[in-house]
Amino acid sequence: MLAREGTEAHAQTLREEIAGVLSTMGLRLSPEKTLITHVDEGLVFLGWRIQRHQKRGTGKRYVYVYPAKKALAAVMAKVKTICRRSMNLSLEDLLRQLNRMLRGWTAYFKYGCSNATFSYLRAYLWKEIIRWQERKRCARAGSERLRRGGRPHHRGLPKPRKPHRSGHWVAQCLTGHGRSDEFSRPGKSHHRCRQHRRSTWLSC
Repeated sequence: MLAREGTEAHAQTLREEIAGVLSTMGLRLSPEKTLITHVDEGLVFLGWRIQRHQKRGTGKRYVYVYPAKKALAAVMAKVKTICRRSMNLSLEDLLRQLNRMLRGWTAYFKYGCSNATFSYLRAYLWKEIIRWQERKRCARAGSERLRRGGRPHHRGLPKPRKPHRSGHWVAQCLTGHGRSDEFSRPGKSHHRCRQHRRSTWLSC
């Protein structure tokens, strides 16, 4: 990275000069990784965001160096992956894994203006740990029910509703003796079916 005071045309000329020097050594500038930008627009370099901002409460502008959004998103994804894949671990072992990963990340970014980023990451970290504890507690409770021979709906099946009184149209079969028989099988006797309004116990 090279900083220079001047116009964009000066920066373009300087890039051509650097490309000429590198070509004598058998090297070249990568078009994808070579960027000419103004300090107010900022740039990302090795995980750092470098940009000039106005300081709050003053009219002065300073160049700030802080963790880039992509670097923060990457470490948050690692935290989420560790928590989702460590359901069989104890809380102590989970924290040990997270600390091992976070110690290196925070050591790299601690020399910049990283307080706001660290606070955001800390809040996200504890939220994921709380979710991990809730999932682990629910999984332990479900395993305990299965071990004790829980009901079918405890094993993921829908829980049946209790019967309730409701007035619905129901099919009622009349046997050859004129008796109402809702459970008569076809062929048991000559019968016909009719619909009639009645109040009955239904299980829905």
